[in-house]
Amino acid sequence: MILFSPRSVFVKAFAALLMSLRVSATFRTVCTTFASAMMDPIVTPGRASAHLHEIAGTIGFADTIHEDWMILNATTCDETADHSNYWVPAMYRTDLGATPVKLTCILQPYYEFSAEDVPYMDATALAHPLSMVTGNPHGGSASDNVWIEWSTRTPLRENGTVDSGRYGWVESASNVKEVMVVYRFPSCWNGMPYAADQSHVAFTDIRTNRCPGTHPRQFPRVRLEQRYIFDTVIAWTDYQAPFRLSSGDETTAHGDVVLFWDQAVLSQLIQSCTSNTAGDCKAGPPRSSGKTTTATARTYKVPAQYAHYR
Repeated sequence: MILFSPRSVFVKAFAALLMSLRVSATFRTVCTTFASAMMDPIVTPGRASAHLHEIAGTIGFADTIHEDWMILNATTCDETADHSNYWVPAMYRTDLGATPVKLTCILQPYYEFSAEDVPYMDATALAHPLSMVTGNPHGGSASDNVWIEWSTRTPLRENGTVDSGRYGWVESASNVKEVMVVYRFPSCWNGMPYAADQSHVAFTDIRTNRCPGTHPRQFPRVRLEQRYIFDTVIAWTDYQAPFRLSSGDETTAHGDVVLFWDQAVLSQLIQSCTSNTAGDCKAGPPRSSGKTTTATARTYKVPAQYAHYR
């Protein structure tokens, strides 16, 4: 059972609103999760992570980051030029008996920018693996989670699901079929190696949408949507929801990415998307970077030391 603390609702809403108003181009890469594992090559390289993660992207994923493996191995994303990995905490339902039940997770990465951003875009920033974490896996204050949004989704006959809550947690909800968490990541890099305090990356200025001088290399903003699916509809009141993250309560929500793209394809996507302002502008078949197969969950075997749940 999770007890949800108050959120800085205004700050989250205002920042997200400004960001959404400036987005005039979006392309997405449709990825499926291929493993649940106690692995986090960013935070705990070479050893088991503190909690279970749901992982999508290249099956070159390992307990440390290997650029050549990420290029050579197939991916569970439909865009084979996307060599990236995306991972988030698993979620468990806690109202079905003594043993929590792990929920199905769907990950959907979106890359966002505006036409005005294009002259400043540096596709070479993602020509090699670039690691980032948003949120705090240890829990923390509202400032740690300002770029994370929670919402519930209710089944409808007309169009599948609809959002029924945004920006922080919902006090009570009924007829809930999905819980969605949206993570927003920085889009400016200083060219330096990964720093645990995330000082190697920065968000753009919310007024100008430009990168700070200390982090001049700008790339498309990543918005990672994480959807947890329930077999039956659920309900709750008083902030007491019948599920929990593998990392703990809602303050521990966090997303990890290692962004890595074929440079030519990423440049093509940036240039071709600027004229389309209606949703996903990655029209046509996926661009190929030489990979001819798409991986599935059956392709990847979790190393035994990272396969157990906690």
